[in-house]
Amino acid sequence: MKIFYFLVFGLVLTLSGCGKKSSAGPQNQATLAELNRIVSTLNMVGGGKPLDTNQVAAFLASEGKSFPVPPAGKKLAVSPLTHQYEFMDQ
Repeated sequence: MKIFYFLVFGLVLTLSGCGKKSSAGPQNQATLAELNRIVSTLNMVGGGKPLDTNQVAAFLASEGKSFPVPPAGKKLAVSPLTHQYEFMDQ
């Protein structure tokens, strides 16, 4: 009987992962907090080398995310003071 319940539980887990998943949309955009966490991680690994946007993009892609779209009248940029991503006026 245990084996039956184990098989049913495994089947439920397997089928719960099935379904159409959208690859586009705001749910796949990174937040500013996520971007800045990636910057901190890359700085620790790279020994404080200057930020390379290609590295950040590759890291985001490995997590299935993309750069966030800035609100109207703003642009995504790295602050020269904090060395973190921010939405700045255009």
